[in-house]
Amino acid sequence: MDLLILGLITAAIIWRVVYNRQKRAKAKELTRLSQLERERIEGCGEVVRFCANFLGYEAKQAISRQELEELIDQGYTPTQLAEEIAHRCASIPGISLGFHQAVDFPLPVRIPYSYRLQHVYIVGKSGYGKSNLLRNMALQDMAAGYGVGIIAPEQELFVEEVLPYIPDNRIEDVIYFNPADIENPVCFNPLVLDEGEDLDLKVDETFTIFRRLLGEGGPRMDEILRNSLYALIELPGTTLLDFETLLDRGPSELRERVIRECKDERTAQFFRDLYPQFPKDAHLPIVNRIGRLIRAKYVRNCLCHPTQSLNFRKAMDEGKVLLFNLSDGILGEATSQLLGQLVVSKFQTATISRADVAKEERTPFYLYVDEFQSFVGTAGISYEKILSRARKYKLGLVLAHQQTGQIPLELLKEIFGNVSTLVSFQLSQADAARIAREFVTEFDGEIVPLDPDRLLGLKVGEAYCKIGPNAFPMKTEFLDIEPDIGRAQSVIEQSRKLYGAGGSTRRTLHARGETSKLPAPKSDPLEGIEPGEIF
Repeated sequence: MDLLILGLITAAIIWRVVYNRQKRAKAKELTRLSQLERERIEGCGEVVRFCANFLGYEAKQAISRQELEELIDQGYTPTQLAEEIAHRCASIPGISLGFHQAVDFPLPVRIPYSYRLQHVYIVGKSGYGKSNLLRNMALQDMAAGYGVGIIAPEQELFVEEVLPYIPDNRIEDVIYFNPADIENPVCFNPLVLDEGEDLDLKVDETFTIFRRLLGEGGPRMDEILRNSLYALIELPGTTLLDFETLLDRGPSELRERVIRECKDERTAQFFRDLYPQFPKDAHLPIVNRIGRLIRAKYVRNCLCHPTQSLNFRKAMDEGKVLLFNLSDGILGEATSQLLGQLVVSKFQTATISRADVAKEERTPFYLYVDEFQSFVGTAGISYEKILSRARKYKLGLVLAHQQTGQIPLELLKEIFGNVSTLVSFQLSQADAARIAREFVTEFDGEIVPLDPDRLLGLKVGEAYCKIGPNAFPMKTEFLDIEPDIGRAQSVIEQSRKLYGAGGSTRRTLHARGETSKLPAPKSDPLEGIEPGEIF
């Protein structure tokens, strides 16, 4: 009996030991599982934190807070959650700029198209990646089927960076404006008033540019210039060549036609009653300066065609690819600047003319301006108007240059106040201090400034990017493909065939009644003239 009792006691002790061990093991396992769960939740929290700090501008469009909480409750691991967010972000229409440098895995930096109409500003020293980024962005827009315009003072950007890589299905949409093409140029007559454009706005924009060309001349010269623009823009078939005919102090058939046909009574009255009373030489500053400009065969050839002119509004609405090669090495700095200002002004009036169609019917168009300080001048007013108004008319600007000191301070303030995307490559010390202030961002709920030194040490292809409220370092992509110059030439030839003044197609060219003939080209295109002599 004692042995039985002893056995039962021993068994009970052994059972308790085993039970306690099992209990401790279960508790330990529960502790381990609890720890793993805490680590999972904390890891998911880090993923959400990262997205808020670096991808908030994009992630908030892709996934809601409630959806994030549901995925975490369902047991998503941090990796699964990150992959799900990245997948949803990638499904939002947009273009890629490069890759985040804030993580050790390839995470694309993308601008959703919902941000593109709030404009992009790119600044940085030469040779650090601006042109490469512009090229990559523009080619993605083309591949997506959008209308694209590129204005640049360097021919290499087109021949080596853009034209060789035009998507095959967009080649017939390319309109290559090259003033140096004497035989079959795409023409742009700045006195053409396209359908839907406002006459007063057109005159005001053109007057501002030509006023700078003419220099200080006083109220009388301003009055002659403004009324001349009203008269010539309203009449079909006129060109810059007609200024001399209109203002000639002898009998003028063109002036009689203006008096007879002009719908604006004030313009007709000016040429009928006031102009004859002006001094005989009052018109000479205008005639001489404009005559000096159009002596250049390249300018006369593309700006003074009486029957053909590129219709900017129609090209934008049809989603064409407009490439403006304003090479200052070929045209000269003064001519390149003037043409650029005229083109920017034309885009501005064409954009505002879209007010005649419903908002949902306006097709997005993206205008890239490289080294845009070359085309500012008094056209800075045009940039300010476009920046503040373009979004509702579906025009997105991408402006790039090297230094903030190249443009007026007021325009720089307008840029900072209107663009949603800012990209900075390596900068000078002065610019780094100025631009760093614009990279102030919200990080973990706190406002964090950017150390200007970070902008000083960027390597080739590296940049700081701010999209909406989020700022971060990134690495841009480089195309590792040699440009096919032969393909570039074939694209140019196709454009000349379809859209040149002697081409077979007039789909995007505006025909006008001919009133005058072009004079024979001369061989003295503003050679040896400093920009200051003209502007």
